[in-house]
Amino acid sequence: MARVFTRKDWAREDGWNGGWDGEMADTAVSFIFSERSEPGIGPKLHTHDYDEVQIVRRGKALYTVDGEEIEASEGDILVIPAGTPHKVQTVGNLLDVISVHLTGKKTAHWLEE
Repeated sequence: MARVFTRKDWAREDGWNGGWDGEMADTAVSFIFSERSEPGIGPKLHTHDYDEVQIVRRGKALYTVDGEEIEASEGDILVIPAGTPHKVQTVGNLLDVISVHLTGKKTAHWLEE
């Protein structure tokens, strides 16, 4: 049977931001929704024990993935394999990204502060 989770189940009050862990529905996929409006903002270098897929909905981002810089824009999809160091920064004044984590509970191993 399908289960419906409403915005109040995952969203923060500041725009299109928040997260949802799949373990809430006994499934192995989780999400982070990120909407940023300042240049240079984003998570620092980290890894995950599972694959991650980043979908750029709007704006531009500068990803550093395993030491390689990748500029991504609206409509681009990045697949980041498990264990790969990565970070992302907003380029310009807008970035809207959906991060799909292939796990029931999101975790990160932070490599920089």
